[in-house]
Amino acid sequence: MMHTVYGFGSNIFNQIDEKSSGSFEKDIVVVPCVLKSDCKCKFVKTQKKKNEAETETERSDSKNIRISTTLYVNDVSVSWHNIILRKVNGTVQSFGLCVPIKTKNISLVEQIVDDIIYTDVNTNTECFVQHNGDLNKVNLPIEISDDKDNTITNDELHRITNIASTDTCAILCKANGTVCKLSSQREDEGGGCFPQCSYIASPISCSLPIKQVSCGKEHTVMLSKFGDVLTFGSNSCGQLGNCKVDVGVVESPIVVESLCGVVITDVQAGGWHTVAVSDIGDLYVWGWNETGQLGLGFSMTQNSGETHINLQPTPTLIETNEEINFVTVACGSRHTVGLTDLGDVYTWGWNQHGQLGHGDRNTRYCPTKVEFFNEHMVCQIFAGAWNTVVIIQEKDQENS
Repeated sequence: MMHTVYGFGSNIFNQIDEKSSGSFEKDIVVVPCVLKSDCKCKFVKTQKKKNEAETETERSDSKNIRISTTLYVNDVSVSWHNIILRKVNGTVQSFGLCVPIKTKNISLVEQIVDDIIYTDVNTNTECFVQHNGDLNKVNLPIEISDDKDNTITNDELHRITNIASTDTCAILCKANGTVCKLSSQREDEGGGCFPQCSYIASPISCSLPIKQVSCGKEHTVMLSKFGDVLTFGSNSCGQLGNCKVDVGVVESPIVVESLCGVVITDVQAGGWHTVAVSDIGDLYVWGWNETGQLGLGFSMTQNSGETHINLQPTPTLIETNEEINFVTVACGSRHTVGLTDLGDVYTWGWNQHGQLGHGDRNTRYCPTKVEFFNEHMVCQIFAGAWNTVVIIQEKDQENS
């Protein structure tokens, strides 16, 4: 089977199609299309060449290039300005605004989240932050694990299994269930979220072993190995799920008590909202709902009939007219994407840039099926602030 990658939503940086005009209002893709771009500096290759030449493929001349997106894709990072695909051979492919990697000491890219790149170098677990094309190594904390499973080596226990980032920091999750906050030792220098300097990952105290993390604009949601949900950060829109709205910041992870007894298998943080998937395919949502990103639809009022809730600080089950079993979700700034066990894609929320994929720019307040993918076998979904990426499986041409 081969993968084909579709994208829709904002195209201001040519991250979906090469027809960008430079206008936020006009550069939108409302119908899913295969990623393609003719821009320069689009292909970033991290595997070292035999002749020890530069590890990236640079396009400095005026000749445009086209990149095939029919390949095996393991992971996708969708940011404001680009879409990055990680292939099974350890190379990465970028669409939109990007800076080629200049450092030669990477052999295999494992994960990419915005400008954070986690990799294995000569079987040693290491993490790098990309800045101006250079990679800066992160100083990972040295910990002594109390894990009793002697079949797992210490190196394997400290492998980074999940990475997530906000506008101001990044959270790293390790195989032993511990989590770390990535920060700069000289945050007062340079520009951007991660200025060029020395980086360190500081342990975050947590009561449960964690296996997944996801970050919104100002909050983080984590999933424990037992199916518990924990949150911390800003709660200005009720995105922590603790049944209240606060102006303060929760510094340490707390368990979302409303979900105790429900086994959660996937969690995702949107800009200011949070979504959790249960083991029976239900969706629980909470946080900001100003543009329908929670998918709760409308509720009846005595006076004017229909209205919808702007803030929902308590995890609430999405109820649909038909039986839908979700297996995973992805969240943009103000929109949500869901994938079902039948391979159907549903989207809802803000649609100003066409990120819902319905061929228009109308907001959806309930999960709405993306009819475009009815005849496709969808295997993965991803979301950026104003974009959505869907990966479908297709039979190899030579075997068809």
